[in-house]
Amino acid sequence: MNRVGEISLAEGVASCFHNHVGSVIETGEEMGRLLAATDPNVVFLGPDTGHLAWAGADVLDFFRRYASRIKTVHVKDINEGVRLEGVAKKWDYRTFSDHGIWTEVGHGVIDFPAVFQILADAGFAGWIIVETDVTQLASPLESAQVSRAYLRGLGL
Repeated sequence: MNRVGEISLAEGVASCFHNHVGSVIETGEEMGRLLAATDPNVVFLGPDTGHLAWAGADVLDFFRRYASRIKTVHVKDINEGVRLEGVAKKWDYRTFSDHGIWTEVGHGVIDFPAVFQILADAGFAGWIIVETDVTQLASPLESAQVSRAYLRGLGL
């Protein structure tokens, strides 16, 4: 990963590792081991808030610890009740999704005001990508409008 980071930086692109439930590296601990084994000057982060929370990570602690390496963020929210039920019942990825793990930004458990404050304090100037993998509302448009209104209410 260090070599990939070096090559991409030489071309003006920061390589950012993106976490995802169901992948080789999904938990906060696994991300921590990856980051400890890579050069912070060439391997950066593009964390997904929803996938971090789904994997059981403390999202705010993760952002505080690694803010200097975050170059992009996937802003995603989850329904904690669905997460807890699915963990207890050992659901697979599809079953979590079918039961509504994803929810519109600001309607789940992620403390986005705190996330954005941590990023601001670290001088974050990267991309923010807002996602709802599976909307819980009548349409994707309504989902996007609700998430956008929430983020506007935060001053974004």
